[in-house]
Amino acid sequence: LPMSTPTLLAHSADVALIAALSGAASLLPIPFVDDKIRTHLHAQMFRTLAARKGKSLDNDAVAVLLGKEKRSLLGAAGKFAILYPVKRIFRRIFGVLALNDAASEVSKTYHLGFLFMTALSDDADETHSMGEIRAAIDATLTAVDTRPVRHLFQGAVRAWSRSRTKDDSIDASHLLGRLKKYGNKHFEGAATILRDTLTQEAGS
Repeated sequence: LPMSTPTLLAHSADVALIAALSGAASLLPIPFVDDKIRTHLHAQMFRTLAARKGKSLDNDAVAVLLGKEKRSLLGAAGKFAILYPVKRIFRRIFGVLALNDAASEVSKTYHLGFLFMTALSDDADETHSMGEIRAAIDATLTAVDTRPVRHLFQGAVRAWSRSRTKDDSIDASHLLGRLKKYGNKHFEGAATILRDTLTQEAGS
């Protein structure tokens, strides 16, 4: 099925803010709390973006968009209990790794929000389930090289980290400006791949 092509890329200051907050959560020294915060922020982001299109997402739809898999909670908790302390120790010892981890989280969150907005702007949710949209987002992220864009996020995270003792606010507008100025070519390509993937799903 043909899909309409929006005249503007689906950038959003709200998604930039959620992305920045998700990255900041990665710097928290308290085990488990950062992951819970990120999950809450991502869920809030999906619900907010869907509401703008007059859509209401139930808990099951949000879980699908979050990419949660049905698995044994006991097994997942056991694996996490083993790996999490090691991960946390190394991130606290090596501050650069912690900042890079935060930048990766900002990048992941912004890509999720941007691609979800792109799907909604093309009315893909009218013909596709949330599971199909999430699958198309994952396929897009596999196909595109996000490394150049991550450098933009790394610069933004480092700038915020240096200034946070003076000002704890997160300048999402600065982040969004950097994305539009230096990252539009990347996001244009990502949006094209997402639309092509959804079109193929509709034709299959």
